[in-house]
Amino acid sequence: MRWQQVDAHWRPTEKAPATLDASWIDGPSAGESGMGRAGGWRVDGVDGTVDWLAFNPDGFLQLVRTESPRYDATTTFDPPLLLAPRELRGEDEFISDAMMRVVSMSTQRERDKGSARRRLRVVRGERIRTPLGEWNATVVESVFTATLGMAVATHRTTLWVVPEVGPVVERWEASVQVLGIPVPRDRGTSVRIDPPPTRVQGRPPTAPH
Repeated sequence: MRWQQVDAHWRPTEKAPATLDASWIDGPSAGESGMGRAGGWRVDGVDGTVDWLAFNPDGFLQLVRTESPRYDATTTFDPPLLLAPRELRGEDEFISDAMMRVVSMSTQRERDKGSARRRLRVVRGERIRTPLGEWNATVVESVFTATLGMAVATHRTTLWVVPEVGPVVERWEASVQVLGIPVPRDRGTSVRIDPPPTRVQGRPPTAPH
């Protein structure tokens, strides 16, 4: 999937479009990656981050670990952090907790450890207009909080998800407090720009709002 970061008026920013890729891995390679021989997904994010995902026996999608070359860090979750149940209805809230350990990718030395919590809920249905067209989407919100030795990091994400297409808009805000002192926040909005399957295309593009 190709994404473009936009400003408050849905105009493309100076950042170049980025690609989100996902590939299925099974067998010995999956076992070595901590996902188990049953297999799982390697998701290469738009910022260079690599997430390793797998399904638990109950069919819940879970995050095994995250690699962040930008920060020279690998974060492992024990048990794997549950990302989503098989089904989430209405305004039900799904909460997952795990312990986390952060090590340096270059030295393999432990840098920090603590706990992680993720909250997920379906907020509403909404008609949304993007540069690709107009869609009936489900709005999903998630909040990830990492409590470490000297810092607390929070990442809030809102996704507009379309059946058979997937997410078409993502809005995020990340904040960190180090020893109780807040640091500048990172926030933004990205829209999907690759054409969806023909049979589920939205209406012809109109001026976004």
